[in-house]
Amino acid sequence: MLVELDGDLNIYGGETTLIYQTITNQANANIPASIYNTVTNPSGITCADFKAIRVDNVWGNHACVDVNSNTVMITVFNDDGLYAPNTIEEHEYELTFLYNATGDYSFNTVMKTI
Repeated sequence: MLVELDGDLNIYGGETTLIYQTITNQANANIPASIYNTVTNPSGITCADFKAIRVDNVWGNHACVDVNSNTVMITVFNDDGLYAPNTIEEHEYELTFLYNATGDYSFNTVMKTI
């Protein structure tokens, strides 16, 4: 599996960023997997730090889960969790932070095989 990210978290509180994710199964076999994205901030972060979250045209902070005081998880919804051979899946994330959000944020992807 190849996961590519493109986007920018070099923004200020109150601003919106778009992050594009491409997931490619380069294998000749089905890969059962779940894709998780984390947003971290050493100064602290919770899902309440976002004014709005959109994943693939679905609005709502329901896609966000607090992991610990420095990390939240934003999930990708794959209907069956199965990535067929040679398929490409694209996702778009729109994250809008509250006006008082501060710190250094990073966006990372984790793949967990099922």
